[in-house]
Amino acid sequence: MTFPTSMKQIPDFAPNPAGLRMHLYAPASLPLAPPLVVALHGCLQAADVYARETGWNALADRYGFVVLYPEQTAQNHERHCFRWWEPAHQQADEGEPASIRAMIHYAQAAYDIDPHRIYVTGLSAGGCMTATLLATSPALFAAGAILSAAPYGAAGSLEEALLTMQGGVSHPAAEWARRVQAQNPGFAGPYPRVALFQGAQDEVVSPQNLAALTAQWTYLHGLNPEDGAPMPGLAGYPEVTGVAYGHPGQPPVVVSYLIEPLGHALAVHPGPGPRQGGATGTFAVDVGFYSAWWVADFFGLTDR
Repeated sequence: MTFPTSMKQIPDFAPNPAGLRMHLYAPASLPLAPPLVVALHGCLQAADVYARETGWNALADRYGFVVLYPEQTAQNHERHCFRWWEPAHQQADEGEPASIRAMIHYAQAAYDIDPHRIYVTGLSAGGCMTATLLATSPALFAAGAILSAAPYGAAGSLEEALLTMQGGVSHPAAEWARRVQAQNPGFAGPYPRVALFQGAQDEVVSPQNLAALTAQWTYLHGLNPEDGAPMPGLAGYPEVTGVAYGHPGQPPVVVSYLIEPLGHALAVHPGPGPRQGGATGTFAVDVGFYSAWWVADFFGLTDR
């Protein structure tokens, strides 16, 4: 299939109860039934900025998939944050999750997306909305990647969100998992595979949230958050600690990356190499580790 290569805004998707904007990017040529990546920006960002800094469009060109960029508006939130802490936006069929699901259905129809290869990823508030989508629509996504964000169910108000971001909310793994399970009482699984990324120097979202997210998703997969193994393939990245969790003889279902020199930002590594990409910016820092490539690899998109 052949398509124009520019990123385009889609004004006519529906329903859109949250009043979000939708942007799509597709390479000039795509395989039949291509995968879809949903990429959610952070606060003080927009879809085009997030596309440039993450380099997702270049990865789509290289590996053959479609990228969907939901975008928050100033009318909804003056800092362009997805409102993950508000109860009105924590259910699958309400608010921002409902608008994003409608965008996904539009993309599925427009590009004949493989329904078994839909993925979601996001940074900060976009990472928290990623956690919300994975928790409330687990059958829709094959995998997700949560960057510098908090677990689902951590906050029900702005005050609780700020406390969570500071690392002030703690629960046992079973309770974190129960908050997800309560949204899907009839869901038999399996839950989506999840990759987690966190800067060790993050002063906006405490690294304690990485442990909470790990506890939430390992428990949902029937694993112990204490039973991780070192991630393979990181020998060239001494400042990145990777831990993998999975069942014997199977690929990992949860992976976590703690990036020592990183604050509250995307980890990028601009350059032409196979594991390089992205662009530096206000919330994107060159630390010699290109997180979007590692997300794409976890999603299985780099096999092409």
